[in-house]
Amino acid sequence: IKNKKYYLNTAQSAMIIGSYDFVLSLAAKVALLGYSEIIISLFENSRSLILEKKLKEFIFNLNLTFIKLNELTQIQSTSGLLISNVSEKMDSDAYESLTYFNFLSHRAVFVDYQSYQSASLIEEALRAELNVIEEIEILTLKYKTLIEFCKNSSLV
Repeated sequence: IKNKKYYLNTAQSAMIIGSYDFVLSLAAKVALLGYSEIIISLFENSRSLILEKKLKEFIFNLNLTFIKLNELTQIQSTSGLLISNVSEKMDSDAYESLTYFNFLSHRAVFVDYQSYQSASLIEEALRAELNVIEEIEILTLKYKTLIEFCKNSSLV
């Protein structure tokens, strides 16, 4: 992932799509990276207000926009980063909407946390000329970091 050197333009919005816990943790990380505008689409749409309150408790000057999964293709702006853990099993209509990628700017970064189960979104993203980070790349980096931590820890 580090070798790919993708450019993340924090002046553009970031979009995070998926389950509540996934979106909560990643939205906080993305905000700490410097993104002030985040578009969120939750699988559990009824928890949007709770999520917004939690994020705004500790991150200031954060503009959050919530959109329903089935309205993804209707977004008028484009984002430079999309992070998703939506699988076809979670919501087949939302999954289908993702394949259009019309809400992302040219050469945006797409991070797919479900690509191990199905590579079809990755294939569509590459056809749309997006920069892609697959689930296996994230897991590899995660476990390499964990191994390094264990090697250097006096607790192990």
